Amino acid sequence: MELDDFKTAWQALDRRIERQESLGADLRRAWSVGQARRRLRPLLFGQIVQLLLGVAIMIAAVAFWTPRRDIPHLLICGLMLHAYGLLIVLAAARNFYLIGRVDHAAPIVAIQKRLAAIRLWRAKVEGPAFGAIGCFIWIPMVLALFDAFFGADIWANSPAVVGWFVASGFLCLAVMLAVIAWARRPGRERFAAALQASAAGRSISRAEREFAEIARFEAE
Repeated sequence: MELDDFKTAWQALDRRIERQESLGADLRRAWSVGQARRRLRPLLFGQIVQLLLGVAIMIAAVAFWTPRRDIPHLLICGLMLHAYGLLIVLAAARNFYLIGRVDHAAPIVAIQKRLAAIRLWRAKVEGPAFGAIGCFIWIPMVLALFDAFFGADIWANSPAVVGWFVASGFLCLAVMLAVIAWARRPGRERFAAALQASAAGRSISRAEREFAEIARFEAE
C-alpha cells in the first residue's frame, strides 16, 4: 500500500471514530436529558396539586365569608383564607412558568441557569414566604372551621384563646427566623444547603445533578 493510500485510510478511520464518538455523546446526552426531564415530573405534578388546592381553598373561603359579611371578624377570616388560596394559585403559576422556560434542547449551561432560577425562587422566596404565612394562617382556618362545622365562634366566646393563637404564631415565626439565621453562620454551610435543597424540592436537586453529570461528561 502506498503511503498516500495509507494516510487516506487512516484519516477515514479517524473520521469514522469521531462520528461514532459524537453519536455516542449525543445518545448519552439525549438519555441524560430524558432522565432529568423525568426528575422534574414530580415537581410538575406537585404544582398541579397545589393549584387545585389553592382553588379549593378559594371556593371554600367564598362559601364561608359570603353569608357572614355582617360579622366583621369572621368576614376577615374568610377573606384571609381567600387571599391565601390565591397566593397558592399564583405560586403554582409562577412555578409552571419557570418550569416551562426550561428548554431541554438548549445548551447545558442555559438549562442549569433555568434550574437555578427555579431553585432560587422556591428556596429564597416561596419557601420562606409560605413558612411565615403558615405560622399564622392556621388561626383564621381554625376559627372558620369551628364556626362552619360546630357553630362555635371562638373569637366571640373566648377572645383570650385567639390571643394565645396569635402569640403562638409569633413564637413559630421567631423559631423559623432563628433557624434561618443560625444556618447562615460560618461553619453551617451543609445545614444551610440542606435547608435550601428541602425548600427547592428533591426534583430540582436530582435534575441539577443529572445535568451536572452531562456537563462533566461533555467536558471530558
